Amino acid sequence: MAAVPFREAKLRQGVLPHDRKVRSHVISSSDSSPFRQRLLELEQHPHRIDAYELGQLIFTMACSAGAGSVPKDEAWDLILAAARLARRTYDSWRQLGDAYAYGLDGVSDGRATCTATVEALLADPHGPWRTLAWDLQLEPAISTAPSSSTLPVTRSPSPPTEVALPLRQRWCLAIGAPIVVPGGGDPTQLGGIRYDARGAVELVAHATARLHDADAITTRDELIAWTRTLLHDTGERALDLARVVAAIGWGVRADLMTEEDGWHVILVAGKLAQAAYRSWAEYAEGYTRAWRATGPVEPTATQIGELRAGLWSTLPWDTDLEVTLFEPGSRARVLRVVCSRCGAPRLRPSPTAFVYCDHCGGLVDYDLARACERPLERPGPVYEALHAELAPELAGSRDDLDRHRALQRRLFEAWVDACPTSVPIRMRDPEYRARYVAWHAEAETIAAFDAEARDREAAMRAATATLGFAAIDGRTRVLPGPYRAMCEAAFAYEARRDELFQTHGIYARHPDGASRELARRIGNSMFVQGWLPFLDEADARALVERTGLAREYVVLDAPETHATECATCGGALQLVTGARRVVCDHCGRQVDVIG
Repeated sequence: MAAVPFREAKLRQGVLPHDRKVRSHVISSSDSSPFRQRLLELEQHPHRIDAYELGQLIFTMACSAGAGSVPKDEAWDLILAAARLARRTYDSWRQLGDAYAYGLDGVSDGRATCTATVEALLADPHGPWRTLAWDLQLEPAISTAPSSSTLPVTRSPSPPTEVALPLRQRWCLAIGAPIVVPGGGDPTQLGGIRYDARGAVELVAHATARLHDADAITTRDELIAWTRTLLHDTGERALDLARVVAAIGWGVRADLMTEEDGWHVILVAGKLAQAAYRSWAEYAEGYTRAWRATGPVEPTATQIGELRAGLWSTLPWDTDLEVTLFEPGSRARVLRVVCSRCGAPRLRPSPTAFVYCDHCGGLVDYDLARACERPLERPGPVYEALHAELAPELAGSRDDLDRHRALQRRLFEAWVDACPTSVPIRMRDPEYRARYVAWHAEAETIAAFDAEARDREAAMRAATATLGFAAIDGRTRVLPGPYRAMCEAAFAYEARRDELFQTHGIYARHPDGASRELARRIGNSMFVQGWLPFLDEADARALVERTGLAREYVVLDAPETHATECATCGGALQLVTGARRVVCDHCGRQVDVIG
């Protein structure tokens, strides 16, 4: 008698559903990209992880592979990725089972039935939960390293959340202690809320309520605008900075932003506190003065005293936060650059990373240091959702030039809306914006239709899949060997794009008339910004120098200026002596100076 194939035997036993049953689960599962995108989102936002959802993802991919709608190797990659997320979030099969049952709460008999199943799995000595160790070694999961967009990588990696926070992060959280402690929060945690994956739904709800009740904030855009106002405010800073640290923590816990973006803002707030005060005692006095002037709920004298005697006494005020701020006062740190058009030097700090000439209004350079000081410049969920939606269409439109170009325009329009300060300030001018979007879409389309560029992009993606991370001295670092190999692949891809852009005249059509060298620096900047936090000093310096983003700065006295108004929007302008044309910081239009 012939042996019954494994799959057929399991079908007869009811362990695997028959293909006709499977098909009901794979009608929309012939493309695995939505599942891959969802797993990447869960890696970047660990407090979203839900055991029930992970189980459904694994089941659906298994069904899709069984029905032949998704390649088995691809399905296994995603299944292993989901399994690693589960193990990183839960400590045992028991915790996973309890969390899975919790996900069915509210479904008729769902939780009770699932709980009984969990108990049966835990009790069966021959079952998978008793015979497979929770810490069983798994193959590597899919990488969350940056993917290509501009030139050539736009998203930074999202390594696992660390348990032990470095001193500089704990120090900055202490700035928000007067806000979170009165509400019963833990001042050593983001937003005063300790993360617990098993209560992720309640955590998000609690953080959302705190953010709304304290500052009437309900959306990411509201949080960004509110934060920027407080960070750039003047006068007594202590209360404003404490509110920023607390609110950003709540925003992270409420899933309005990533932890990476949240820490960026919190570290800047901490550095501003160090610049404004000389000790924790001065900070406490400043906080009290600000409270008396504005009137929020006063922390009791006992609470402030406990902070000074307890938490604050363990954190040296002069802790190095590894953050650089521009120097205040009449002297300012200015990028050393001379305009290639009119020959005039830049005399004032640029308000954005895109540096325009004080005299003729032309784009003259890109300031990486300024870009790295600006928080929250990564796209939010609206852009990410559109990116996931358009990805299959972009991949399928490489035989239709016009359609691909239109999709690229739509995607870049969304990027501009999501990250307005990651693009030139002139994007506020509708005519300039249309030209810039069209220019970018044309560049991406040229690269997408080149076979060699596609091959090099594939090699870059393959290299990113080998990346690994490790906690070194309390900070997450990318492993140097795989990182350097990825860099070589990324720069090979960028070099091919550079060849294409020269051949097809892309650089010559830049809306600001930027040189090839400047356009390449701007294109590489997002890649550099994404990776710098994960590199040691040697690799960081090498990356900045290789991309041409290492620049010199000078400290100058404030130049003589005279005030006027923009002829288009009426916004205030400060003109240096001899200026003939400037870019308005309010509306982004170029303004000719008369008289």
